[in-house]
Amino acid sequence: MVRRVRNDFEVRFDWAETQLKQIKDHARIWADREANGVTHKLNRNPLEYVVSVNPTQAPRELALLIGDCLHSFRVSLDHLAYQMAVRIQDPPKPEVAEASGFPIIGHRPISAKRKGRGKGDDDRFADSAAHKLQSLPRAIISEIRKVQPYQTGPGWDKHALWVLSELERVSKHRELPVALLSITSHAFTPPGLAETGRGVLSGDLLAYIESLRLDGPIEGRTDLMRYLYWTDTTPARKPMKLDIRPVFEVAFAKESPAANGVAVGKTLTIIRDYIAKEVIPPLMTFV
Repeated sequence: MVRRVRNDFEVRFDWAETQLKQIKDHARIWADREANGVTHKLNRNPLEYVVSVNPTQAPRELALLIGDCLHSFRVSLDHLAYQMAVRIQDPPKPEVAEASGFPIIGHRPISAKRKGRGKGDDDRFADSAAHKLQSLPRAIISEIRKVQPYQTGPGWDKHALWVLSELERVSKHRELPVALLSITSHAFTPPGLAETGRGVLSGDLLAYIESLRLDGPIEGRTDLMRYLYWTDTTPARKPMKLDIRPVFEVAFAKESPAANGVAVGKTLTIIRDYIAKEVIPPLMTFV
């Protein structure tokens, strides 16, 4: 057979990185557009401005890109496993090729009722490896075992590979990932003005800027901030409308498995970095 110039798993991984860049571009455009749509409503009782946002639905293209990127990262691991099988025997036996894949095993507690009958995490990995990695030597299987989510202990469900596996599984078999806005900070004008909570902002003028929402994805019309600010002390003084620009990012919905409410770009970047730095390097000698 003609040897490929680059391995398929590298091509697939590079394509996932390209999709990740596209996701960040699309997300930034949507988030900036929504930030320009915030409203400042002057309430009379109590007298204060309320900053609100009513986000539009995420562009369908963004949800498709997120699903495709997750799939590309996951498939790059399966291609890596197959490429190692090819290194052992080219082409692999049909049963080896058919079963080939990269196992991702999370933690499964053994209940008291099943004690003695249920399998531990290492046994479940061994079973999966015997099927998906059946032609590979122990040295390779040992390296793949090291990066399994269950090896992490507490917090295993936040492991990059587990998050990838869960998000990709739902995206592939159920529905597209739901992307929502999440607020990260506020930019204030005039310069130097900072959020203080209720209190004195300037001299003896009683004024305040108070956040109502600074975490988690936003669904539907939401009040983000309230403030009261004056520029003079005359009896006829009127509250000043400040230029407050929320800084948005795109996050997974709260019901998203393993990444509920977490920023999309951050999540996918963590997955990419883990595969690039922890999974691929120790296995390159076997490809």
